[in-house]
Amino acid sequence: MLRRSNPWLQCITIALLHCSIAGAHVERYPKRDALTIAPTGLRLTVDYLVPSGDVALALRKIFDRDHSGALDDGERAALREHLAKEATVFLRVSLDGRDVKLEPRTTIADVSGAEDERMTVHVELAATQQIAEGDHRVLVSDHHKDRRIAVPLRVTLAAGVRWKSRPPLLITVDGAHDAELAVVVTRP
Repeated sequence: MLRRSNPWLQCITIALLHCSIAGAHVERYPKRDALTIAPTGLRLTVDYLVPSGDVALALRKIFDRDHSGALDDGERAALREHLAKEATVFLRVSLDGRDVKLEPRTTIADVSGAEDERMTVHVELAATQQIAEGDHRVLVSDHHKDRRIAVPLRVTLAAGVRWKSRPPLLITVDGAHDAELAVVVTRP
């Protein structure tokens, strides 16, 4: 004879199972790039995540230079700058075979929280050089510090730019694969 279990016990079991799954969540793409191609230039954003755990704890301890157990304003600023450099160190963009100099525009970082809590940084870069009418090739090279992790690249075309050949829906770059984008600028 089958015995029916308590419905409250079933609900609690399901809730605990979901909590354990959520707690074990690992970010599939801890680094994400987004490129906008416009006749007036290129804009690129990088979103970078340091997951909660040992790495976040180690970084906070390294930048806690006075060993107070908390980051002061100067230590937080140094950590933000470090994360921004780490997020963009492998990033390279070329237009028609020539390297594009991307200038930093904005950096927003969240390094607050408990010692081992996750940290995020959002870096905006731009190259404001006019792109002439015609066919162009944009090459984006980037990778995560762990070369096994791919970096998704979202591409947006501004008014006056269209695809010459459409790329796949999901573009990823890593240490072995760059993104080669063929576009046509129809007006500067």
